[in-house]
Amino acid sequence: IDVSNLNRQFLFRDQDVGKSKAICAAEAIERRISGCKVTPHHCRIEDKPDEWYQQFHVLVMGLDSIEARSYLNAVACGFLEFDENDEVIR
Repeated sequence: IDVSNLNRQFLFRDQDVGKSKAICAAEAIERRISGCKVTPHHCRIEDKPDEWYQQFHVLVMGLDSIEARSYLNAVACGFLEFDENDEVIR
């Protein structure tokens, strides 16, 4: 986490500067939401195979880069299935 992140990210505090965004975000979410378990992954999202994302019921995308957002949006939307009337069935 860089100092410049502090004014645009509500999860991070001064004491988080220099630490992993993934880890600090997971800890902040777990503090705010009782019973929520967040597993941080400190890696490039493109390094995970598309199928890896299918194991989740919810994907929370707090991504800084437009490229990463576009990539993960495309992966998530690729999981949708449509019927013959173009209605989402999954």
